[in-house]
Amino acid sequence: MAFGAFSKVNLDDLESDDDEEAEQRRAIKSARVKYETAQNAFKKRGSSLEVLKLFEEADAAMQPALKAGMANLEPPELEMVLKGRLHQGVIFATVEHIPNRWARAKRCAEEVLQFDFGNAHARWIRASALASTSDGSKALQAEAEEEMRRAIQCARTAGKNAEADQWEEGLRNGLRASAGIPGAGAPGTAAEGAAASAPPSLASPPATAGNGAARKEAPPPAASSVGAAAAASVSASSSPPAQGAQDAQIEEPPPAAGSAGGMQRGFF
Repeated sequence: MAFGAFSKVNLDDLESDDDEEAEQRRAIKSARVKYETAQNAFKKRGSSLEVLKLFEEADAAMQPALKAGMANLEPPELEMVLKGRLHQGVIFATVEHIPNRWARAKRCAEEVLQFDFGNAHARWIRASALASTSDGSKALQAEAEEEMRRAIQCARTAGKNAEADQWEEGLRNGLRASAGIPGAGAPGTAAEGAAASAPPSLASPPATAGNGAARKEAPPPAASSVGAAAAASVSASSSPPAQGAQDAQIEEPPPAAGSAGGMQRGFF
């Protein structure tokens, strides 16, 4: 009797594990379709509340597979989730009327940086969030400026020189302006808002010395115009770069636990 009862308990446990694995597989399959839909919408329409909702729906579909944390995901699934977080971070950083947007942008960026330490766009988002919430704190402003320098270094290491040039120009003009902080300089215009929500292929390219980069005598760029270039560059850089495109100079933390350490770095 005791042996039979013991066997029954073990069989019940195995069936429960099988059910959980099946649920996770279904969740990943459903979430993959939703993430692809959200990313395609981002490429076509840029940053908007409607696109943000699509990413949030994909995150919700993925929840059964995230019970043990992102570090336990297989590399393809982890990459899928982190791409979603990065796109959401850009949306939070560029759409002004989202509640608590900078805290949410910072959280998305830091989730990406846990696994992709040299991700230039995640560092740009985090720097922008720190600058926007510094409230006169010299310590926070210094941290934001240092983070922006890391973003520039990561961008140059990854061959994203257009973004690096734009962010360096922003640092020279003052980080709050480069981050597109509300109240820093002239407010955004309707035309700038249209550029931010336009498909990335139609959005204005990042500013360089030859195409209208911000100068000291000009008003700082508004959030929407800065965000358009960032949003476009995130979509344009979705495909994995060559394996050797790693940040050679930035000291990286140890690989995350689980299978996350096997994920290709610099995947977007």
